[in-house]
Amino acid sequence: MPILFIGAPLAYFHKANSFQDRYYFSRLDNRVLAHLLGGFISGGLARFDIGGADCELYAICLLPRCQGKGFGSQLVAKLESYCVDMGWRCMGVLVLADNPNLPFYKRLGFDIVEKTVIELGRHRYPGFKMVRTMTV
Repeated sequence: MPILFIGAPLAYFHKANSFQDRYYFSRLDNRVLAHLLGGFISGGLARFDIGGADCELYAICLLPRCQGKGFGSQLVAKLESYCVDMGWRCMGVLVLADNPNLPFYKRLGFDIVEKTVIELGRHRYPGFKMVRTMTV
């Protein structure tokens, strides 16, 4: 079982019945972090103005050995389910312009709505604001 660390006490934690019992889900203050052996996703209430999105995919990461097997799509679907349960209908994501996984977001139905500059630490990088309307 993977160990999940979030820098605050967990308000809720349970083992979900998906990903062949390799998927763990926790909620804390309108944020969500799903942990999969080999990857994770986090998201929740939108932190920035991303084309009017009310929720945001903060980060998704899969080990190379786990990519191309549908795990990323399943993680996004689980995050979407959480967001829809919270009453949110439009998900946004900030993506670096040179991110080689930009086609992944497009396949999931995210559309580029605006070019932007993404600040990471003291550095600024070109990027995109992308949004998708979620299904209920």
